Amino acid sequence: MGAIDTDHDSLSYSFTPFLSDSSTSISYNSPYSATAPFSYLPPANLPMPFGINCNSITGDIGFTPSTG
Repeated sequence: MGAIDTDHDSLSYSFTPFLSDSSTSISYNSPYSATAPFSYLPPANLPMPFGINCNSITGDIGFTPSTG
């Protein structure tokens, strides 16, 4: 994801609320939230955490987009 850890201790990725400035979180319209910021489809077979997920080590994000 292009992140650099200058002191080489650790990095961790996660979903967080969007900000309108450095300290003000943006409110989401229902049914959206910081962990579900857009429409997505759950996979047909649910082998892993389903829906949308963020790998905390690599920063990879997985989801199936929807049209709505």
